[in-house]
Amino acid sequence: MITRMSAISVQFEANQGELAANQSELAAAQLQLINEFTLTEIVDLRPGSTMIEIIDGYASLCMTLEESTDQINWTNLGETPVVSIQALEGMKFFRFCSVD
Repeated sequence: MITRMSAISVQFEANQGELAANQSELAAAQLQLINEFTLTEIVDLRPGSTMIEIIDGYASLCMTLEESTDQINWTNLGETPVVSIQALEGMKFFRFCSVD
């Protein structure tokens, strides 16, 4: 019984050492990622996403309007409205919807 407990204790200590080494590698990788890119180099990676540039405190959103009756086939309406939004401090999220 003591031999079995000693073996478990040795294995536990080995696992703790391996965990500490893995945590150290993870911390190093995280630091590397943090220093890998500047904020200006980051682009949203979601397909179809667009980064919106802020110039003189305003973000200009330019959208091409399309319509569909089946959400498969789309037709360009030829309209491109521009909306300017004042960019205040902090992060904000926007969405738009159609008016019935």
